[in-house]
Amino acid sequence: MALAAAALAALLLIPSVSAHEKIVATKPSGSAKVGLRSVVVSFSGPIRGGTLKVFNANGRKVSKGKGARDPRNVSRLRAAMKGGVGAGRYTARVRWVGADGHHQSSSFRFRLVR
Repeated sequence: MALAAAALAALLLIPSVSAHEKIVATKPSGSAKVGLRSVVVSFSGPIRGGTLKVFNANGRKVSKGKGARDPRNVSRLRAAMKGGVGAGRYTARVRWVGADGHHQSSSFRFRLVR
């Protein structure tokens, strides 16, 4: 009985590793000036990798490549924007693999203004 109680207590003290990384910030978060060079998504913890693509209102991709994990911060995805992207509404589509291997996806919208 004492051994079972000790084992249960040990399990309760072990932090959960099943929590998935969540988006905690986006840049831009609402609107930004025309000339935006990159879009950034920050997560609650390190991620293994992912993609970040930005599309205009007509569904045309306006970011370069697939985006990728930021080499300076493993809790961030970054996508460079193509030149000449004008004012309007945009949608960023995000896919990532958490540290635990769980695949997740999300999207967010922002506006570019003059």
